[in-house]
Amino acid sequence: MNDIDLNAARLLLLYDKVTRFGNRDDEEHHLNGIAVSSDFDGYTLFLHDSDVFVTLYFHNSFAISCEDNKSLAFFKVKVKQILDQY
Repeated sequence: MNDIDLNAARLLLLYDKVTRFGNRDDEEHHLNGIAVSSDFDGYTLFLHDSDVFVTLYFHNSFAISCEDNKSLAFFKVKVKQILDQY
């Protein structure tokens, strides 16, 4: 499995690609198993799949919530696929 490092720059790029190339459904955009949204003012971004939830804050800090490392590894695979494909 080709692991990537999650950082604020990659997460911002992921958010941009999902909003540009994904499908909008209610409050979220979806692309290849990842959904993204933001708070009311756009300063906080939310990125998630079914097992991992990432919150990206205004000053390039972020928090990851997940059940286990396997879930995070699969999330990273999805992130890499989107960043490479779009």
